[in-house]
Amino acid sequence: MFIMILKDKGVQKCLCVIHCYWLHSFTHCPPFLLTNMAQPGGSSRVRNATAEDQQIADQVKEDVVEKVGRKLSIFIVVGVFTDEVPAANIYFMKVKVEDNDCAHIRIHVNRNGKAHLHSVQDHKSQDSQLEYF
Repeated sequence: MFIMILKDKGVQKCLCVIHCYWLHSFTHCPPFLLTNMAQPGGSSRVRNATAEDQQIADQVKEDVVEKVGRKLSIFIVVGVFTDEVPAANIYFMKVKVEDNDCAHIRIHVNRNGKAHLHSVQDHKSQDSQLEYF
């Protein structure tokens, strides 16, 4: 099915995306294949955060604090893009954690709605672009 959806993207891209789906992760794919995907099962574009996004981030706030090793005076999601893999939805979020400091967080939400913090990129500027990591 993915071959038909992505056929116009070229053979190399198509095979890589299929390979990554079998691994249940895009971690082995080059970033240039991920940034423009908007097909079913692919990444969305960066968008403003919703109340639902904030609720998902709040579920992992304590884990973020533990990973960055400091107390966060602010924890407001300001940007989001999502990705879908067979076992979960993946949220990439830009979170304002200080007046001029952001963190990028990657959260996996399984089909039962349980959120799990995957990774954090700390000390990002407000102008830093949210990318797949």
